Amino acid sequence: RTPDSSAELRFLAAGRCVEKKGFELAVEAFGRAHAQLPALRLSLMLIAKSRGEQQRVVNLRAQVERLGLGEAIDFPPSMPYDEYRRALMSYHVFLAPSRHASDGDAEGGAPVSLIEMSASGMPIVASDHCDIPEVVPHGKSGLIVPEGDVEALTAAILDMGRTPERWVEYGRSGREHVEREYRLETQVPKLEQIYDGLTG
Repeated sequence: RTPDSSAELRFLAAGRCVEKKGFELAVEAFGRAHAQLPALRLSLMLIAKSRGEQQRVVNLRAQVERLGLGEAIDFPPSMPYDEYRRALMSYHVFLAPSRHASDGDAEGGAPVSLIEMSASGMPIVASDHCDIPEVVPHGKSGLIVPEGDVEALTAAILDMGRTPERWVEYGRSGREHVEREYRLETQVPKLEQIYDGLTG
């Protein structure tokens, strides 16, 4: 990713609108960063099927308005997967401040969305929640901050926004990491070796 003629620095956060995704933290940290770097923009691409998820979207919209961020944060509609993949190329940085929910819900593994973002060459700002640091090596394919730390998340957003010259290397490293560690043709033989070792 590289900046374009619009001068906007476009961040994307996407996924089911549930507590563990940390969207409320994303809005709070983004608002603090935007006050220092007005070129920042954030899109919240949310999936909300249940009544609880739909209410969380309403709450997030209210949070955005309360913080006076209506012109900096938008809520793109859901779209078919192929269209979604094409839309990824219009964003510069992916934001994923996942956290443990109040009921204990967690990512429980490597979020597929982060693998997809790195595969597309997009730099990532994320929390150290669950397996995220394995998907996004800190300082290589993006920046990792402590889970739930709004100040650290704000600083990482600002760091990423102020150093667009590093985006290409973050994206390249992220793509290489995904090809090396998550590619089907690579992982199936490794998994077969584990099974062979256990049975043999």
